[in-house]
Amino acid sequence: MMALYRSLVYRELKLTRKHYFLYLVLYSLMGLLFMVPLVLSGEGSFDKKSGLSYETGKSIIQMFAVLLALLGAVTSGSTNNVQKMDINSGWKRYSYTLPLTAGEKAMSDFLLKILVFLLFGVLSSVFVLGISYGSGYDVMCFMLNMYLIMSAEIWIVDVIDSGAVVIGLNSSVVKSVLITIILLTAIFPVFGINLFTGKITNVSTGAEYSVFDLAERSSTLIFSIPFFVVVCIGYYLIMRKAYERREA
Repeated sequence: MMALYRSLVYRELKLTRKHYFLYLVLYSLMGLLFMVPLVLSGEGSFDKKSGLSYETGKSIIQMFAVLLALLGAVTSGSTNNVQKMDINSGWKRYSYTLPLTAGEKAMSDFLLKILVFLLFGVLSSVFVLGISYGSGYDVMCFMLNMYLIMSAEIWIVDVIDSGAVVIGLNSSVVKSVLITIILLTAIFPVFGINLFTGKITNVSTGAEYSVFDLAERSSTLIFSIPFFVVVCIGYYLIMRKAYERREA
């Protein structure tokens, strides 16, 4: 069984190696650009070294962490076009003659994405450790929360898009619907969350909280980790169902 998954993941990795290599180079350059100047300046407080206020310095360092988490999340979660390449090359039609189940095909897609997720998660942690050392701000927990939540959200978009491609729906129409939903969510806050202002409103008390304030709390990991795990399970189940429908 493991040999089967290794071969399937290796096949998909060969198809997407240029895609991921480009992201890896871009990500590494951005991470080094953020980290190296801070590390070379020595251990200490970023606000004192730069002459900025504590809150301003903290916001800048948090923005570095957000950008690293965002690009890592986009790389692991965005569509790698494997399904489209398989359809165009004829592999998808040929695979139905092989002794492969829909679950095995979905699992190979999931394993590739989770490997990329782990790779960029490790790189994010290394860069953030360097940034924390040079700036004096501990933003590791903040970055992990942002990385997990943003990855989960992008995986949700990808599984809908990839599932639509597998069962033969118009991908551009699906993307248009997703973008419309996101914009409506931003304009008309759902569950007290406003994507434009980054504020979360407690519906019962009316109090507002910054997303950044919540993300830097270690207790938020109790939400972000299960949220990502649930999305991973959903990704596998939806892709398996899409392959089963296609085979039918």
